[in-house]
Amino acid sequence: MAIKVTEPGLLTTIQDLGRKGFQQYGVVVGGVMDDAAARLANIMVGNSEDEAVLELTVIGPSLMFEQDYLISICGADLSAKIDNTRVPLWRP
Repeated sequence: MAIKVTEPGLLTTIQDLGRKGFQQYGVVVGGVMDDAAARLANIMVGNSEDEAVLELTVIGPSLMFEQDYLISICGADLSAKIDNTRVPLWRP
């Protein structure tokens, strides 16, 4: 299974829901910027809601999927495309 990154985009990162409950030890919570979008994207593709996701900003990446995957794009509308065709948000 592989996803090839052909263009990384601007600040594309892998994020999870963060490290809640450890602030007293000096650990920053961190994690996704849009908690609801990350949770819903995971649920829509059958993952546990706390799985890591790709988080994109302003200029998203170009990715090559080397096999079929079920994906969901949630959050801000960055005009996502698959094979040059716009992809609807908030659905698998």
